[in-house]
Amino acid sequence: MYEKKVVRELLIDSTHGIQKAKTYFEERLDDKLLLDLLVEFSTDDYSTDASMTASYWISQFSEVTLWCRRKFIDSPAV
Repeated sequence: MYEKKVVRELLIDSTHGIQKAKTYFEERLDDKLLLDLLVEFSTDDYSTDASMTASYWISQFSEVTLWCRRKFIDSPAV
């Protein structure tokens, strides 16, 4: 589970080139929970830095991970 406030601060730090923040995301590019949170930031956050950088990190996820997320979203509700 991720703390939204912490991830948001890391997104902003990543925007400004702080290596620790960039490494944090680089090490988690296969984490579907983080991907979901980044999608939320990219569409709903008031900070341009956080939303823009969330979009960047989403683009760094593998095609397979992104495809799996899309399949889950597009599947009919049971």
